[in-house]
Amino acid sequence: MLINISYKGYLNLEATFRNDQDSRLSKAQRSFNYPSAKLSFIPTDAFAALRDNKILSFAKVYGSVSQVGNINIGAYQIFNNYNLAPGFPYSSLGGLTPSTTNFSAGLKPELTREIEFGTELGFFNNRLYLSYAHYTQKDKNQTVYIGTSITTGYGSSLVNIGETQSTGNELQVKGDILTQAANKVGFSLEVNYSQNQSKVLSLLPGVSQLNLGNNVYAIVGQPFPMLKGTDFQRDGQGHVVVSGTTGYPIQNGSALVNFGRTTPEFDISVRPTVTYKFVSLSALAEYRGGYVVNNAIGGTLTFAGSSEISASAGRQPFIYPNSVVQTSPGVYTPNTNVNVVNGNYGFWQSSSFSGTTSPFVSSGAFWKLREVNLSFKLDQFINKTKFIKGATFALTGRNLFIWVPKSNPWTDPEFSNGGANGNTPGTNNANELPGTRIFGADLKLTF
Repeated sequence: MLINISYKGYLNLEATFRNDQDSRLSKAQRSFNYPSAKLSFIPTDAFAALRDNKILSFAKVYGSVSQVGNINIGAYQIFNNYNLAPGFPYSSLGGLTPSTTNFSAGLKPELTREIEFGTELGFFNNRLYLSYAHYTQKDKNQTVYIGTSITTGYGSSLVNIGETQSTGNELQVKGDILTQAANKVGFSLEVNYSQNQSKVLSLLPGVSQLNLGNNVYAIVGQPFPMLKGTDFQRDGQGHVVVSGTTGYPIQNGSALVNFGRTTPEFDISVRPTVTYKFVSLSALAEYRGGYVVNNAIGGTLTFAGSSEISASAGRQPFIYPNSVVQTSPGVYTPNTNVNVVNGNYGFWQSSSFSGTTSPFVSSGAFWKLREVNLSFKLDQFINKTKFIKGATFALTGRNLFIWVPKSNPWTDPEFSNGGANGNTPGTNNANELPGTRIFGADLKLTF
């Protein structure tokens, strides 16, 4: 259902409503609604003093509320089911085996509710355009797998958990800096900026944190998701404590350290476009930052002795960088003479180094040249042809270059073994394929 109400074109109300029913959920839970409402006001149309203004060409302010739903399970995932036993009927006595995951008929749809307000502004006959939006979004009933005690008969359960909140700001600036009509060369620039802060409001009754797998946690009062893992013993200044006899770093037992959020807080994209006669060159570059990545691929490569860091000391004994030795309880001195006893197999495979999380946690920040497009509009060369009315030829390149901090010598921070849309981003491993550059050509003909 859609309702549009307008008063003289400058005050507009738009409302929508939709109901979905999904048979993957039980009859009691399968129905959910998508309501939304948006109110906008255009002062440049409402006030005569702002019409035909040479500086302010267009202005709009708006506010909206909405709710959307999502079903994040497959078919028959609300019932505890049985599967065919491996090899049956030839090598298994039982024909069916129970699932080790506990499913619930009470699973609910995931719901997202959002409040947004913003403005759009155009200047200098709309050659300069700005838009800004602020939003608050709450998600509840997220459907995730959680670990459970095997004494229950199940190693994991699929449940709806608590509520998360995200607040953010989005800014877009577009400008026609040079127009082709006036300067022969046209140049336009578009910049987008977004910032997001998330927080877990609640989980399950009496639960303050949940391990979602992949070293990713949901922690009440903290951003979601958070990366936790093992670290070395450290002094008050953060220096790694090493053994006074072996020189190897000492792991801090099984205690887990919070390393930070695994989704970007900041996202910036820049799209310049240059045109000259029938040729157009455009590019898209993007920056993401404000988060961390667990490069599990680094642990694998280091353990195998095939990473750059494992050869940095020439496979010879070395002093662990910025380390200290405990000389008496609570007293630490800089390590200047205790080498690791074995700079080859002994350190990279037998010590605690490759099995500790912290050496392989890096900033997830990157700049990436996502796309370059060179196109040729060939209409003027075929304007005498009655059969073909228009033609455009383009050369494209995608994922051409990436720049990452020195703390990340491992791989593309966007790689994740949790899947692009999973609940546990932020960890990669040796199973991801290397990054791929893509080159292509495109010809479009209009008849």
